[in-house]
Amino acid sequence: MVMVPGGVAPLHSHPGGTELIFVIEGSVVSGFISATLNRVYTKTLDNPGLQILDFALFANDLPTEVVNKVTNLDELQIVKLKALFGGRG
Repeated sequence: MVMVPGGVAPLHSHPGGTELIFVIEGSVVSGFISATLNRVYTKTLDNPGLQILDFALFANDLPTEVVNKVTNLDELQIVKLKALFGGRG
């Protein structure tokens, strides 16, 4: 998907999928609709910069069980990496 200034990505879902968007400059308004509450959540990211996967997976409070399901890492390795990057959970 190529985003241009003022462009939008069509509303879509990701059953078992992953999406990657590159933004060179500017801001991104990202959001989702809760399937259970039918509520819209949005956040504006000004100059979002680079998201490093190591920090995205391990420097947060994302539960270890969730990281285990989206990676090929066992839970013990995930706990060690979370400790290394300052994450918890």
